[in-house]
Amino acid sequence: MPSIRQIEICDWSPLWPEKFRLKAAEIRRALGDRRAGYTEGKTDYLWTVIRRADRWAASVGWFSPPSDA
Repeated sequence: MPSIRQIEICDWSPLWPEKFRLKAAEIRRALGDRRAGYTEGKTDYLWTVIRRADRWAASVGWFSPPSDA
Protein backbone atom coordinates (compact mmCIF):
# COMPACT_ATOMS: atom_id res chain seq x y z
CA MET A 1 0.00 0.00 0.00
CA PRO A 2 1.43 3.43 -0.89
CA SER A 3 2.02 5.92 1.87
CA ILE A 4 0.17 9.22 1.71
CA ARG A 5 3.44 10.97 0.87
CA GLN A 6 3.77 8.80 -2.27
CA ILE A 7 0.40 9.86 -3.68
CA GLU A 8 1.02 12.67 -6.18
CA ILE A 9 -0.72 16.02 -5.84
CA CYS A 10 -2.99 17.19 -8.67
CA ASP A 11 -1.95 20.15 -10.79
CA TRP A 12 -3.80 23.39 -10.09
CA SER A 13 -6.36 23.98 -12.84
CA PRO A 14 -10.01 24.90 -13.41
CA LEU A 15 -10.71 21.17 -13.13
CA TRP A 16 -9.28 21.11 -9.60
CA PRO A 17 -12.56 20.21 -7.82
CA GLU A 18 -12.95 17.04 -9.89
CA LYS A 19 -9.27 16.18 -9.49
CA PHE A 20 -9.59 16.64 -5.72
CA ARG A 21 -12.61 14.34 -5.60
CA LEU A 22 -10.65 11.68 -7.49
CA LYS A 23 -7.58 12.17 -5.26
CA ALA A 24 -9.70 11.82 -2.11
CA ALA A 25 -11.18 8.59 -3.48
CA GLU A 26 -7.65 7.32 -4.20
CA ILE A 27 -6.57 8.08 -0.63
CA ARG A 28 -9.66 6.29 0.75
CA ARG A 29 -8.91 3.21 -1.36
CA ALA A 30 -5.25 3.21 -0.32
CA LEU A 31 -6.14 3.36 3.37
CA GLY A 32 -9.21 1.14 3.39
CA ASP A 33 -11.12 1.23 6.67
CA ARG A 34 -8.46 3.17 8.54
CA ARG A 35 -10.48 6.37 8.95
CA ALA A 36 -7.83 8.16 11.01
CA GLY A 37 -5.25 7.50 8.27
CA TYR A 38 -7.60 8.88 5.63
CA THR A 39 -8.22 12.03 7.65
CA GLU A 40 -4.51 12.56 8.28
CA GLY A 41 -3.66 11.98 4.62
CA LYS A 42 -6.33 14.37 3.43
CA THR A 43 -5.10 17.02 5.86
CA ASP A 44 -1.59 17.06 4.37
CA TYR A 45 -3.01 17.33 0.86
CA LEU A 46 -5.40 20.14 1.77
CA TRP A 47 -2.67 22.18 3.47
CA THR A 48 -0.52 21.81 0.35
CA VAL A 49 -3.38 23.18 -1.76
CA ILE A 50 -4.02 26.02 0.70
CA ARG A 51 -0.33 27.04 0.67
CA ARG A 52 -0.32 27.04 -3.15
CA ALA A 53 -3.48 29.14 -3.21
CA ASP A 54 -1.97 31.61 -0.73
CA ARG A 55 1.18 31.96 -2.87
CA TRP A 56 -0.96 32.52 -5.97
CA ALA A 57 -3.11 35.13 -4.18
CA ALA A 58 -0.01 36.99 -3.01
CA SER A 59 1.53 36.90 -6.49
CA VAL A 60 -1.51 38.50 -8.16
CA GLY A 61 -2.58 40.73 -5.27
CA TRP A 62 -5.86 38.90 -4.71
CA PHE A 63 -7.73 39.29 -1.40
CA SER A 64 -10.88 37.56 -0.31
CA PRO A 65 -13.94 39.81 -0.05
CA PRO A 66 -15.34 40.62 3.38
CA SER A 67 -17.48 37.90 4.89
CA ASP A 68 -21.22 38.33 4.82
CA ALA A 69 -21.59 36.13 7.90
